[in-house]
Order: sequence, then structure tokens, then C-alpha cells
Amino acid sequence: DRVATTAAHLLEQVEAILASDETENSNLLLRAARLHEVGMAVSHTGFHKHGDYLLRYSDMAGFSQPVQTKLALLVGNHRRKIKPEHYNAIVEAGGLTLLRQCLLLRLAVLLHHSRRRESHPLVQLRTDGLRFTLTFPDGWLDSNPLLAQDLLEEIEVFSSVGTTLDVA
Repeated sequence: DRVATTAAHLLEQVEAILASDETENSNLLLRAARLHEVGMAVSHTGFHKHGDYLLRYSDMAGFSQPVQTKLALLVGNHRRKIKPEHYNAIVEAGGLTLLRQCLLLRLAVLLHHSRRRESHPLVQLRTDGLRFTLTFPDGWLDSNPLLAQDLLEEIEVFSSVGTTLDVA
């Protein structure tokens, strides 16, 4: 629920700039946020890959195959590197909109990676579509060095898909 709440908060801040269909994209992103750990039912190792498989090939009543594919791509790419073939699949399935949703999901998951119950500060996210700027309250990242390091690694992932992530 914390990941879904954060994902919704991030999307709310940038959806007007990204010119996305608010309801459809919000629903897809929130579903992916709630399902991002479904692969742990199979194994903790590579759970994002297992989640991709389960969402792609399960008989999910009420979900069309294209929606299942999009969910699978979001869940399967919410962590680790985005391989070129996965980038291509994301863009083919949902264009830049799905890619941006993937990036938002990655940020929401990363912000809750430690699973601490304390609430995170409300981060601010801005974008022009190609450059995302994530802003924390003054000094907060200094007191959370593990998250700061994870965000440095995420900057490289964003760069690998032609997008810039700035953290302040």
C-alpha cells in the first residue's frame, strides 16, 4: 500500500505534463504497484522476473491480454537494469507513457526499499517529459545514505532509457 500511495503521489505531480489519460494510467500504475512483489510467491531471487511471468500467463478474469502484458512489463522492470529488449517491449506495448509509468514505479519501490514503517517525506517530482527532478527536504538524503546511493544507481538506469533523473 505504501508503494501504491507513493506511486499515485508521483503520478499526480507529473500527469499534466506527461499528458496521460489520468484514469487509465493511474489504475495501471496502482495495480502494478500493488502487484510488484507477486513473484515472491515463487522465489525471492529474481522475483521481478517471476512476477512478470505470472502476470503475463495467468488467467486473470477482467483483464485483457494487452493490459496483462503492460502489467507484466511494469512489474518485470521495477528493479535492476532495463535491458534493451525490455525497453523495446515496453515502448511497443505502451509507448513512452508506459515507459514513464515504469520509471515512476521504480521510484516508488525504491523509496520504500527499506520497508521502514516511518513515513517518508513527501518528495516533489517535476518533469518536462525527458528530465525528471526528484526533490527531498533539505538534509533528508544526507541522513539516508543508503537511499541516496540507490538513487545514484537509478540515475544510470534512467539514462540507459534516454531519460534524465536529477536528485536534489
